[in-house]
Amino acid sequence: MTVELRTFYLPFIFISFFIGYQMSFYFLYDYYRHRERKIELNKILLYYGIFFGLSITGCLFDIINDFYITNLFIKDIFARMVYLLVLIASVLILYHISSKVYKEIINPTLTKILIFMNIFPFISIFIFNPATTEFLFAIIFISIDFLFFLIFQLNLIRLSSGNIKKRLKIIFLGALIIISAIIIGFIPVSDLETQIQNPIIAIPFITTLSLGLIILLLGALRFPVFLNFFWKQNLISLFIINRKTLKKLYSYNFTSYTEDMDNSIKSLININESIKLISHGMIGIIEIFTAVAETKDKKIQKIKQGGFSILLEYGEEPISNIFFILLVKGEMDSNKYFLTAIKNQFQLMYKHVIPILEFLDGSSTERIFSSFDTIMKNILKMN
Repeated sequence: MTVELRTFYLPFIFISFFIGYQMSFYFLYDYYRHRERKIELNKILLYYGIFFGLSITGCLFDIINDFYITNLFIKDIFARMVYLLVLIASVLILYHISSKVYKEIINPTLTKILIFMNIFPFISIFIFNPATTEFLFAIIFISIDFLFFLIFQLNLIRLSSGNIKKRLKIIFLGALIIISAIIIGFIPVSDLETQIQNPIIAIPFITTLSLGLIILLLGALRFPVFLNFFWKQNLISLFIINRKTLKKLYSYNFTSYTEDMDNSIKSLININESIKLISHGMIGIIEIFTAVAETKDKKIQKIKQGGFSILLEYGEEPISNIFFILLVKGEMDSNKYFLTAIKNQFQLMYKHVIPILEFLDGSSTERIFSSFDTIMKNILKMN
């Protein structure tokens, strides 16, 4: 590579790596931002951050090795580190994918077998010279890992919805472009050198890599909380109750929303049964439990009732007299997050209305809170 091309090439590639590390940081930041929610699927953000961070570091090591290191012994070490970092990154993402929470989209047993088989490329990295044909064994396995990751991504997109689905599509596109760049630039040719030394390869490589990293960064920015699969089908009914008057301010029937996605939801529970449950004294049960719990500086968050659960949230000042009650078929961390999102939106929208409810007639109250339907539909689209 000529001095002129190298002067042009290296600043651009280091800028690309900076963008890549930013993208990795945003994934990690979004994971830690929502970590207290304890939503299992949200861990994928952590592994995305580690996966892309280690892969970019491997690419950085390769650039340093090709352009700055002349000692053959050190070059050999750096060449092995390149593939070791990328292999560790791929095995870590496979480890996360092997979790049972992804059994709907990928076979966990097959994933574990692939993880076990990665022992062989790990060994080959330390045994064979990176410039030899035998070392291709490690490269082939890394390629298989990447292919498996892309298949996982496609299945993840297929089962996702809303903003998550859009972001995953962007991430998939960026990952596909980056893998293309790696194929272009990082296949070894001879003497511990890679194709990025070739001027014909250098320009398309840096262009492709930069484009892929920028797209990934756009997908990573403000990545939403990753909720459980099929969490919407788990919903039954929502009730927002005035604790002082024990009157319903708002209710929402999720069966009418989820029927469009899956007709089997009809078997969960009819909305009339939900209303009947309320009228037969659930409010009284909550009041009793709350009275006991508040004496211990703790509020009841969940009540099991037959074949379903009742999740509770409590309003904050100036609407601390409001109950948010969500009936669900099974227990999911995503449903608790969903109820909290409803509470936050309701408080934001009606915090000035609740204190003057006693001065409004029934028809005015019903008309005011019916507008929350629009907000509910928007919240339901968040994943």
